[in-house]
Amino acid sequence: MAEKSSSKLWLIPLIIGICIAIGGIVMIICGALTYVPSMGEEGWFDAETTHNFLIFIGIFILLFGIMFGGGVSYAIYSSKPEVRAKRMKMLEERKQIFTEMLSRFGVSTPKQQEKKSRKVCSYCDTEVDDNEKICPSCGAKKFIKK
Repeated sequence: MAEKSSSKLWLIPLIIGICIAIGGIVMIICGALTYVPSMGEEGWFDAETTHNFLIFIGIFILLFGIMFGGGVSYAIYSSKPEVRAKRMKMLEERKQIFTEMLSRFGVSTPKQQEKKSRKVCSYCDTEVDDNEKICPSCGAKKFIKK
């Protein structure tokens, strides 16, 4: 039973974020519906300030709720081992599909290029870096590219 409750833990910040975002929407609506007298009337400046303040703070709270709910719940959800394993499996599958597509068009991946352009000693078959002039195992100066 404890296993099931921990699997839904990512819903808590999502629900909190939705509640915060709804509070922001309510503040925006309250700010939009506040009465503001005409510019020449008394109390205009205070009413206009309150009107703009409610809208500004409402927008800020709305965005905070969306970011908090989405960000924290995503962080909690993606930290689960089974989700991570599933994501890595999907990435590996996509990588294989992409490599197959590249090979169909004749484009080689960096790993394929490394395999193609390796340098080998002609005497002892030791793999040597491209910038080396002498074989580290036998001292030969002649190399073959494989």
